[in-house]
Amino acid sequence: MQAALELLGYRDTYHFHKIYSNMQDADFWIELLDRKYSGKPTNWREEFDKLLGHCAAVTDTPAAMFYEELIEAYPDAKVVLVERDVEAWVKSIDPVVEMMYNPLILTYCFFDPKWMGKLRKIWAPWAKHFFHARDKDSFRGNLREGYKRHSDGVRGCVPKERLLEYRLGTGWGPLCGFLGKEIPEMEFPRINESTAFKEMLNIVKRRSARNVLGNVAMLGGALVVGGLSIYWGLRRTWGN
Repeated sequence: MQAALELLGYRDTYHFHKIYSNMQDADFWIELLDRKYSGKPTNWREEFDKLLGHCAAVTDTPAAMFYEELIEAYPDAKVVLVERDVEAWVKSIDPVVEMMYNPLILTYCFFDPKWMGKLRKIWAPWAKHFFHARDKDSFRGNLREGYKRHSDGVRGCVPKERLLEYRLGTGWGPLCGFLGKEIPEMEFPRINESTAFKEMLNIVKRRSARNVLGNVAMLGGALVVGGLSIYWGLRRTWGN
């Protein structure tokens, strides 16, 4: 959908992957998640404009976690609720579920707090609040219910004239008709989401692994220097 919307002229359509190259976005989202789930008074239009003002459209998490706030903040915006085969979606999302509870990834979060740790601060509320996940098994067990609850929530707060329930796989026609766009000459983008997820997760893990090695090396160097300082301090004390 991100690729399709950008082909239709919606510049800088937002997707979670944009965070990977700009961790300042992660800081914004973490603050907004705290505001949302702690009930802090917030001017959502003002906050969204700071983060998303350059974007003509948004897709994916974490934006989807704020569908109520986004719909209220932008009362003239059109909303596309993407409907797809639920079992195919469950299969495609499983690598994310697996990664979130992988002991190695949790270790990365600890030793790489400025990158992987921040990403987890976005994933964790999504799992907790959208899927009532307590652990990996409950996350997997609640995926279908969470999917339905989200779809029903969107239907319940968007006026029908602003909402398109778009079935993935039906091509350009329904989408372009709803958005008032001409149908492009190229085919509707088709991306193997499961493969794309796995490739992106591998990139994320490799980058965090490099960060962890760098952080551990710096920590080790600091400990060595600190240890030597203590050693020579004790030697001077003993010498005296």
